Amino acid sequence: LMLRWPRRYVGWLALAAASVGLVGALNAMDLDPWQRLEPTGARGFAREARMLVDSARRERTIAQSRAAVRRTLAIDPAVIDAVGADPVHVAPHETSAVWAYGLNWHPVPQFQSFSTWTGGLDRLNADRMGSSDGPPVILRESTARLDRHNPLFESPRENVALICDYRQTRLVGRWEVLRRTANRCGPERRLSSVRVRGTDPITIPAGRADEMVLARIRWSPGIAWRLQSLIVRPPAMPEIGLPQGPSRQTYRIPRALLGGPLVLRVPADVVLPHRLRQLADLETMRLVHMLSLIHISEPTRRTPISYAVFCLK
Repeated sequence: LMLRWPRRYVGWLALAAASVGLVGALNAMDLDPWQRLEPTGARGFAREARMLVDSARRERTIAQSRAAVRRTLAIDPAVIDAVGADPVHVAPHETSAVWAYGLNWHPVPQFQSFSTWTGGLDRLNADRMGSSDGPPVILRESTARLDRHNPLFESPRENVALICDYRQTRLVGRWEVLRRTANRCGPERRLSSVRVRGTDPITIPAGRADEMVLARIRWSPGIAWRLQSLIVRPPAMPEIGLPQGPSRQTYRIPRALLGGPLVLRVPADVVLPHRLRQLADLETMRLVHMLSLIHISEPTRRTPISYAVFCLK
């Protein structure tokens, strides 16, 4: 950047801007202070050079790496057979399965749901799933929560589209195959609304036996949260506590996704892996607003929540 402009002061300004960008990028990464990049040394360089010129060594290494990934993912052959050669999207994030098993990858635009931090990205995925250009098959892994996220709150509109437009055809272990079918969700119906204070327990209303219950939360952060966010990245995300989930801890959710629609209840006849089923039949929840490393309730502020239902055919 300094060499780009002949005027020295412009080059220094460019260097300063690049330095600010680097500091911001490092601030956004959760690196331990004692971590550092280790050089590979001469042996590492020689090994990489041999790999570059020796095709047999290269192919052998690729085959060994592919086998190692398959052992880690442990996808049953019956699941891979159920996917076949059809275009497939891998959810929620383990796209290495495409390379390891030679799948025909047809992802949605934001192909790792934990990276969906805005409503716009969520709508983009949901629209793609509901369109004729969307993936006809989805290979989904039911995993432990990543970065303390609830799988059903990541990409909430995308999750609704998964339930409405896809049905499970094969489940072995933690891996399942979903195939697109006719949309089985009827028109949305308003159920109720409530305003909650602080971290008070919230009773989730129940729809009928054939209805999926959704929530939209309108949280307005306090002045301390806003001021701290002007200086550094948002100090912490809001959290939702689900006492009846597989973990009694709270789940982080980006502020932009609180408007949901968040899936809280799913009819019993909708087939889900056990881990997701535990998160899809909730009776209570609570909201936690975080600042820095301290959980702070805001008893003087009331957060509106509206509930709606989709009737599933």
